[in-house]
Amino acid sequence: MGNGALFSTRIRTPGATAGRCCNVSTPVGIASAVRQASSFSRTIASRTQHLRPGIKSQHIATETAQRRALQTSRILREAQAAKNTPDKKAVSRQREHTEHDEEDENEGFGRTEKAAQASQLNLSARLSKEGDKGGSGKGEIWRLLKIAAPEWKTLGWAFLFLLISSGVTMSVPFSIGRILDVASKPPEENATFMGLSMTTFYIAFATLLATGACANYGRIIILRIVGERIVTKLRSQLFRRTFIQNAEFFDANRVGDLISRLGSDTIIVGKSITQNVSDGLRSLVSAVAGFTLMGYMSVKLTGILLVAAPPVAIGAFFYGRAIRNLSRRIQKNLGNLTKIAEERLGNVRTSQAFVGELQEVHRYNNQTRKIFYLGRKEALISAVFFSASGLAGNMTFLALLYVGSGMVHSGAISVGDLTSFLMYTAYAGSSLFGLSSFYSELMKGVGAATRLFELQDRNPTISPTRGDMVTSARGNIEFKNVGFAYPTRPAVNIFEDLTFTIPQGSNVAIVAPSGAGKSTVASLLMRFYNPTSGSILINGKDINTMNAKQLRRRIGYVGQEPVLFSGTIGQNIAYGKPQATRQQILAAARQANCQFISDFVSSRRTSHFLRPLANICTARRS
Repeated sequence: MGNGALFSTRIRTPGATAGRCCNVSTPVGIASAVRQASSFSRTIASRTQHLRPGIKSQHIATETAQRRALQTSRILREAQAAKNTPDKKAVSRQREHTEHDEEDENEGFGRTEKAAQASQLNLSARLSKEGDKGGSGKGEIWRLLKIAAPEWKTLGWAFLFLLISSGVTMSVPFSIGRILDVASKPPEENATFMGLSMTTFYIAFATLLATGACANYGRIIILRIVGERIVTKLRSQLFRRTFIQNAEFFDANRVGDLISRLGSDTIIVGKSITQNVSDGLRSLVSAVAGFTLMGYMSVKLTGILLVAAPPVAIGAFFYGRAIRNLSRRIQKNLGNLTKIAEERLGNVRTSQAFVGELQEVHRYNNQTRKIFYLGRKEALISAVFFSASGLAGNMTFLALLYVGSGMVHSGAISVGDLTSFLMYTAYAGSSLFGLSSFYSELMKGVGAATRLFELQDRNPTISPTRGDMVTSARGNIEFKNVGFAYPTRPAVNIFEDLTFTIPQGSNVAIVAPSGAGKSTVASLLMRFYNPTSGSILINGKDINTMNAKQLRRRIGYVGQEPVLFSGTIGQNIAYGKPQATRQQILAAARQANCQFISDFVSSRRTSHFLRPLANICTARRS
């Protein structure tokens, strides 16, 4: 029944013929009109009783039609009147009800005191999305380069090979210029180059070029190996630093962001301090050697070239800063993208149960579009810088050609010297471009390194290795006036003055509603968190003074949600004791009633026992 059922009632009106009745759903306000119509119909019926049968029946039919018409018209008139003059009380109640509904829609649910407390978050353990913004650029660069300090001997060989290959490369323009000068002389002069015949010089020059190629090969392979080694060490150190953090850290940080720091950020840092530094040093050596030889050939032409250098250098400085900031934002959004993918794929059944596939795809696509927009912005900035610097280089080259051709006509320099100078200009220009690229890539490395340094510098609030040695965890377990609130929500108290004792050897079940803190008791006992007040004692000793690792080794822990790591059945059973023998693992499985393992161990015992869990789960589902 709708809301109209609250304001109407069913009224039965007796009929005038054959004892029949008709049901009329009529508003309560016109019930008196219906009763009057019924009384009138009974009067008409009594008057027709003395008529003859034929006339009587005809008269009854006529009177009945008239009665029904009169009854209907009168009811309609009364209903219309009631409709035109509504009850003031009913109207007032309806107006109040409507206003109340509008207030509820505008205000929504009122915030409870508990919700207000829960909104007071403490996210001091959360890592910043873009790293430490307050660090100086020079300090970050120096610390970034210090990561490669343990590899300085190997990098020294790479630097030596770099000098050899760069020296060979910079000798090419000089040699070409001299070859052109020798070729322009008459054949009868029998010209030589550096005391060598031209045939001997070509053989020596080819040998020199081969030596430069070998040096370049050694430089590249050493830097690649050192780079992979640095990335491996970085990942290992960061994973260790991440794994020793306490529960507060993982409450405040998403796993996807941590995976991004361990993955893409370490690759960028490793590349920036090996291959990128090598390319930067090569560009620096080539630029210094090129400008030195150009100054030796013609000071006038070198002065023209130096006029265009400062604008390019200033542009490179601002370009590097912009690239560093964009790199931080891109790495932040990549971390968010990894977080979204990790959470959604890990809970794909929940999404499918609520038919949220399109919603999750839309959320993932929104994040990829953010990364695309940042990448597009980086592309636009790079396009503006490199096109502008390229135009400046080409115009400078054209000016050098114009001035140099006049100097050749005047006899100030030879054709070979002008050719060598122009080639050195091209080499120096490409070296300046290389230095600009080196600076931008270095800033990318700094942007990624700040995120790594923040994670590397963080110390856990509960050290897993400090504290008194724990030889035994037997004895009474006592909670004395324990107060606790999760570090991320300090205003929401989970416990206040909690006190109880669990005798040694007893079985105790803690029964309470959801969210009352049953799992929190186990977390405090395992020292995942420290109580904010009071103390927890085992055999009379406060567990806050104990070594957390040794304490956890002596407590059997079964989580609220079972977790299976990738690997074999045996590896999962022996997770708490990796050195356990096969017999010990089988005995533990029998005690845990893991009878399904026999389906995979009986035929080929060792191979099936070490069978990966992924294959076993697939076989059990089939």
